[in-house]
Amino acid sequence: MNNLTAIITESIDTLDNSRMEQWAKSITDDYENILKFSKLLKNRIMHNHGLLKEMSSCTCRYNHLHKARLMDGAKQELNRLFDLMDDFKGASLKREKVNVDSDYALQELKKFTNNHVQKVGMEQAVKDFQFGMNLLNKNKKESVIASKRQLKEDGDFGEKTLACFCDACKNYSPRVIKKYIRLGAIANVVFNTKNNSRINTDKLVCTICENLKG
Repeated sequence: MNNLTAIITESIDTLDNSRMEQWAKSITDDYENILKFSKLLKNRIMHNHGLLKEMSSCTCRYNHLHKARLMDGAKQELNRLFDLMDDFKGASLKREKVNVDSDYALQELKKFTNNHVQKVGMEQAVKDFQFGMNLLNKNKKESVIASKRQLKEDGDFGEKTLACFCDACKNYSPRVIKKYIRLGAIANVVFNTKNNSRINTDKLVCTICENLKG
């Protein structure tokens, strides 16, 4: 897992905890109704509430440590966050089974997208990745598998995008993921420039293919 946390720590300086706080608040606001549930269900809900609050705290600590450039501490908080996420999701898969694929794919994809990130910036590169993953998952809006649901193409490499990436690494080779990142980037540039006669869309598409070759 060390390669995964190291690369994420290098790439992302701020994590968003707003969704965790919203979920935790919804449990707190509905506490009176929760008390009416069976003991088993009530305990499970409150356990998840505790996990959400700790995940939110982990995220805040990561942001503060990263801002202070205390990278070892930030990596530790990220590892702790992954553990909490596993607990929250009730994941049955062993972390080690995912790690080999994720670490290898991260290294491959980092090399693959490095030139593209330098050309278009991190936010646009993440949008291209999100578009590509939506194409790969056939834009499933309400899949029973959370990591396969349609991503919001906002350029934020948050929890859902990370979960989708890890799921893709478990089920597809880096070659397939690269193909869909390239398709996402091409689709974005076509949609964003097709109505602007001053921009040579074909030339931009060729540039993207060059930046994302391999």
